[in-house]
Amino acid sequence: MDKDANFYKILQLFQFFTMKFSYTRAVFPQDKEDEMWFVNTNNNTYQLIRATFASIGAVSFEKDRIDRNIMAVARSIKQTKISFLDIHITNEDITPDELYDSLCMEINHYSGVDLSDSYPGIKCVMHEVSDPEIEATLILKEIASMNKEMQQQKKILRKKQLPYVTYSLIALCIINFLFVFLLSNNYSLASSLVVMGADYTGFTLGIYQFWRLITVGLTHTNIIHLAMNMMSLYYLGSYFERKIGSIKFLLTILVSTLTGSLFSGAFTGNSISAGLSGGLYGVLALLVLDTIITGTADNSFYQMIFINILLNFVSGVNVLAHIGGFFAGIVMYFVLFDKKREKSMIIALVVMLISASLAYYKNQPIDPIYTGTDQEVLKIYRNIGLNAYADNLAQRLDAFYIRSRG
Repeated sequence: MDKDANFYKILQLFQFFTMKFSYTRAVFPQDKEDEMWFVNTNNNTYQLIRATFASIGAVSFEKDRIDRNIMAVARSIKQTKISFLDIHITNEDITPDELYDSLCMEINHYSGVDLSDSYPGIKCVMHEVSDPEIEATLILKEIASMNKEMQQQKKILRKKQLPYVTYSLIALCIINFLFVFLLSNNYSLASSLVVMGADYTGFTLGIYQFWRLITVGLTHTNIIHLAMNMMSLYYLGSYFERKIGSIKFLLTILVSTLTGSLFSGAFTGNSISAGLSGGLYGVLALLVLDTIITGTADNSFYQMIFINILLNFVSGVNVLAHIGGFFAGIVMYFVLFDKKREKSMIIALVVMLISASLAYYKNQPIDPIYTGTDQEVLKIYRNIGLNAYADNLAQRLDAFYIRSRG
């Protein structure tokens, strides 16, 4: 068969499935020129369809590639398998031992699965035309017009589904940084960060301010630190919050930030940590796994991974927080995208958090104790009018000092 001369037939099928049954074209890394894939994950009959000019006998040689494409779509909707239909534009006949639900179609020829009830009119989709080139052009224009309308609708929908969590986190981080900047004009940067929620082991463990394991993500040490993290948050957050929803995205950020803080505190002495890197590395793990599993990795992807690895060797970077956040992100990926492993991954996540918490807590006694920093933090609280809170902290710190010396 002259595939180029008959390409309008595959377009007739594409028009039929897209216009009448809301399928869209699916593109995979190893697509061939003589085929097109259509996907509609909400369809109850077939969620994925391939139309090809290849002989039905060639399927056994392409099984691995076909199965990879089927699994990629299944993973995207957290299913272990999906329904697949294989359409061959040939005059051959289907035999009972075909590997997939299959049919062979040509003008005035139909052999295989009877789809008359599920897709009324399918047997008449392909028809003779006087000029195949004009037919192909008209179909493509009609599909392009439909796609343009759909894109406009999606654009309106995206505006209604703004990544509010991402934008809110960016705003909170910027506001927090401005307060840190203002305070650091009169006090040390370390004390200013502690006042604004940084993870300071002496306060987090010493007087049980465990909320700092989360609020650490809102604090940043300088404008470059803030800019790099906010840029990453904007791109990663905008994509994944729309993909998985605001609640699941926020949960991923929080769990990854918490795990990163616990990993960091479990292996360091009394220190101050600041930054959203742990949470961002959790979202980065989602991107890495999603890209690898769906087979969409390219050179730019590997360059991004290489750059993030190099960043861990920059002086002052909290590598342990990155590792902890990334591990949490890996587990969260399977919780969010793999329905089959969802329960076991939730258990794994709970075990990881408990283990990291125990390791963190056992890091006592806290050494060294920075009484100068502690006193300056109390001074800041009093100077901004929080005298009662400062007095309460002072009593708890005194009790902590006594315990640590005893």
